Amino acid sequence: YSNYESYLPAMIVDANVAAQEAAMGAAIAYVQYAPQPTRRREELVAGVMGKGLAATKASTRTSSVELLLMLSEVDTPGPVVAGLLEGFDAKQPKAVAATVTAIRDIVHAFGIGSLGLKPLLKALAKPFAHRDNSVRAEAQQLAVELYRWVGQAIVPSLQDLPPVLLKELEAQFAATAGDPRPKQTRLLRSQQQQEEEVDPAPRSSGAAAAQSDDSGAAAEAPAGMDAWDLADAVDITDKLPSDFYALIASSKWKERKEAAEQLHAVLAKTVRLKMTAGTGDVVQELGKKISDININVATLVIQCLGLIAAALRQAFGPFVQSTLPALVERSKERKQAVVDAIRATEDEYFAAAGHDLHAFSDHYLAGATHKNPQVRAESHHLLQRCFAVVPTRPPRSGVQRFAEQLKAGLDDGDAGVREAATEGLGTLSKLVAERDAAALLEGIDKIKMDKISEYAERATVRARAAPKPAAPKPAAPRPGQGRPAPPQRTQRPAPAAPAPAAAAAPGVGANMPPHLRKKLDASAQAAALKKAQREGREPDAPAPAVQPPPQQAPAVRRPAPPPRKAAPVAAPAAGAPRGKAADGVGREAVRMRYGGEDDLDAVIAEALPAPMLAAAGSAQWKERVEAMDQLLAFLQDEAARGAGVHAELVVRALARRPGWRESNFQVTGRAFQIIAWMAAAGAVEFTAGAAALCVGALVDKLGDIKLKTAAGDALVAIAERFSLRMVVTMALEPIGAQKSPKVVADCLAWLDAQLVAFGVAGLPLRPMVAMVRAAGLQSSNAQTRARAVALVGTLRRGVGPGVMDLLDDLNAQLVQLLEAEFDRVAAQPLP
Repeated sequence: YSNYESYLPAMIVDANVAAQEAAMGAAIAYVQYAPQPTRRREELVAGVMGKGLAATKASTRTSSVELLLMLSEVDTPGPVVAGLLEGFDAKQPKAVAATVTAIRDIVHAFGIGSLGLKPLLKALAKPFAHRDNSVRAEAQQLAVELYRWVGQAIVPSLQDLPPVLLKELEAQFAATAGDPRPKQTRLLRSQQQQEEEVDPAPRSSGAAAAQSDDSGAAAEAPAGMDAWDLADAVDITDKLPSDFYALIASSKWKERKEAAEQLHAVLAKTVRLKMTAGTGDVVQELGKKISDININVATLVIQCLGLIAAALRQAFGPFVQSTLPALVERSKERKQAVVDAIRATEDEYFAAAGHDLHAFSDHYLAGATHKNPQVRAESHHLLQRCFAVVPTRPPRSGVQRFAEQLKAGLDDGDAGVREAATEGLGTLSKLVAERDAAALLEGIDKIKMDKISEYAERATVRARAAPKPAAPKPAAPRPGQGRPAPPQRTQRPAPAAPAPAAAAAPGVGANMPPHLRKKLDASAQAAALKKAQREGREPDAPAPAVQPPPQQAPAVRRPAPPPRKAAPVAAPAAGAPRGKAADGVGREAVRMRYGGEDDLDAVIAEALPAPMLAAAGSAQWKERVEAMDQLLAFLQDEAARGAGVHAELVVRALARRPGWRESNFQVTGRAFQIIAWMAAAGAVEFTAGAAALCVGALVDKLGDIKLKTAAGDALVAIAERFSLRMVVTMALEPIGAQKSPKVVADCLAWLDAQLVAFGVAGLPLRPMVAMVRAAGLQSSNAQTRARAVALVGTLRRGVGPGVMDLLDDLNAQLVQLLEAEFDRVAAQPLP
């Protein structure tokens, strides 16, 4: 075959009609029998498209189509269709019409499973705009064939067609609504091989496709394709007028309405959006207008937000938390048009949030306890719609608080709220397992239960039960070792051992700090002693309440380690490796090297250049920025020469000028960069005293959007230099003293990330949990509470369920939140 295949592309375009017809037969035989027929596929497709499809002899045209089908059958029709798309630019109308017909035959034979639909849908505009009527007719037939396979997902790609032509297509689409779903009429070679494994009898690809209908090997049209997957992402800012932001912020409602209408018209024709900075600006501006005093403007804005959420999908997730509270508040409107727009937008929000009930929990609870009954009723309706579309069946602990709030709504003074709560409970009872539903609905009287049962019978839910986890199999004994000993963490204690100690959850001993383990052991011994006294016998030796990690050998068999030499309370040596914790730091007072200097300004002036110090206190912010850059360069040069300035002195200088209350973020950001560099540089003597002087200032800026990155990097550098324990110990008091809930939330988020990165070993758990409880869990701000719950969940991943023992005096709602978070992260140990 390799000796003659190079002649085939020239043969099929021969000017002699008879020679061309014979060449087509030879090319078909080559594709059918050659071991690698795809090597000449592009050239053969180009030749057939140029001279074969529009040939004068009917037999040549038929052979040309058969050759294209054979080339598609080899592996996939995608490359063949991609080559034929160039034929839409042919000069002769009959060549364009023949190319469109050939593509339709390929789609009809093989379907769309391995076809590049997006390029084909884009190229359809050319034959639809052709001046020849026969070309446009063939394009309509191709669009109808694609509609049979794709469904309504093809319609958004045809919106740019003339209205008259689009109306004709919609009529033809409607005519195919009752037709059976299409199936492949020819099989690819890979599908033929699968058929031969089942039935070795030889047959053609068409016969194989016909006989495989019963077995299901032939591909059917998908149940429904998504138009979002077929569309290209569009930047919405490119289609907005230049004065959009001025109009949407105008004081005249007509101008605001005009801007919202323009945006709505663009979004209505856009299936998929590209997430850009401009898109975020548009969403923020729309979020401000949800509460617009003009109902028409508010309705258009809400509809636009729903369209943007549908076009961005999961990329819209960050904007859900910032705009959903305004939607819940606006649901007090009684005008049905506004209510319908809010409901549709909330549904798109829930889809953008990944159908996660926890993402809506705080907003639902805020709306369900609102003073306005309309808001309470709409919040219950929102939860009911979320129950109906959630993809998986949630556990009882995940919906416990929703059920409690809905049960409270049954006794509401407003009839609409009671009806909405009843419908929500009906859908919930159908969503969860029957046993869980009985527990959730316990305590409701018979009349209300009958109403709930009526709604449950009519409710439809999409969720399916999650697969049950398989029981863990015991490890098989290794050869030569005989029967393995039972694992230490699952071994049952002796009968005399106290029950509370035996009930310790697995995973606690592996990560629990020693002081907590000792506390639980003492409690277990006390319980065993009381039990023995009640039974009138001598107490047995109790087993430890928390088993040690399975990786460790029993304590009695390990030689005692040599006593550790106490590290100095000051800093490690200048060249000490990073990441080594100073055991003394965080337990005792940090020693300062320059704390007792009478004239500290003179010491700083002697160590640092005077012009730079003067510029650091300048009234011009640009001069202060330049001074910080010069200071960093000076310190780097000094460190390279081996005569570096002590870091504590530098930090004290920064605290004086420009100072931690510097108003310009660029100056403060550069100061934080200097601290981070000193903490990371091994040649700089960065002591614990220097860290203690700057940790509080760094924590204060974790809530500043412009400085949180620089502050966080500096804190991480200090933690890597010493330990996370030291940084956390120094940061607990500044975090707890913050008055802004946003700053506290950002501080807790940073601390949560560091727990995942560094681990929880050696951390001061009791004071840290106390700070989280006081500043986070008991905060009135929902975002701060959510951050605190997430942080406690991370502690649960590292310490185990025993972290709950450190949290007392919590209300029932917080306990439910923590239990739900613990259930979510139970199977996610820290890396």
